[in-house]
Amino acid sequence: SSCAVYGSPFPDPIPDSFHLTPRTSYGAQKAICELLIDDYSRKGYVDGISIRFPTISVRPGKPNKAASSFLSGIVREPLSGVEAVCPVDRSVKHPVASPRKAIEFLLHAASLDADERLKDGRAITMPAITVSVGEMLDALEKVAGKEVVELVKMERDDFVQNIISNWQFHFSNDRARALGFKADECFADIVRAHIDDELGGAVHKAKKAKVDDGEETKEKKDDEKMEEDESKEKKDDDKTEEKKEDEKTEEKEDKKEDEKTEEKEEKKEDEK
Repeated sequence: SSCAVYGSPFPDPIPDSFHLTPRTSYGAQKAICELLIDDYSRKGYVDGISIRFPTISVRPGKPNKAASSFLSGIVREPLSGVEAVCPVDRSVKHPVASPRKAIEFLLHAASLDADERLKDGRAITMPAITVSVGEMLDALEKVAGKEVVELVKMERDDFVQNIISNWQFHFSNDRARALGFKADECFADIVRAHIDDELGGAVHKAKKAKVDDGEETKEKKDDEKMEEDESKEKKDDDKTEEKKEDEKTEEKEDKKEDEKTEEKEEKKEDEK
């Protein structure tokens, strides 16, 4: 499930028992699923638990259009040597958990028995670490170096800033922790886990173009010269092919002329 099942105004902190008042269709769909799992479990049809995840970072794969996409992008892309844009201020805070923890949460939830500990409800908000964007970037620099962090461009987008600012939840995870769920230790560990799991343990440094006094580098010139030579060679090959075709055509025409001449001579001989 998702923390989107909640709607403002919020208490501080937000407990698992806080009423479901989603403000989006996405949150409403999650709330519906939670209610169905509770009801079907009560009737004995299933033995289910709803897991309310925080934002998962760092997600593998490519960027998407979700407002929270940058929470993975500002780490994932720079570690692959690609520039990323951060649309919010460094002060923005958000609860996150790693992909490793997401898997761990699911496996642990599947191992829980339906006993007294679930009598207060089968929807559980997972523990997370709440970090600011600035703390995320500091952790990235600590693990991967300054050169990687420099690939993150701070370009504020007021639309995204306003959305994310309304997501700065503070959840009570006492119940989840009592059931044995544990959050990540720190964001630097999340960065290291992404490098190990998705990048084979190595950071891919950005390839910077070298330019001297406005002129192309020798390497680029060599590449262009190689391309020119290959193009010239191809043209020469084409000309050779054309010449061969012309020679074949001439041979065919000469052969036809010879055949005509022979026919004429044979005809004359026959007439005589």
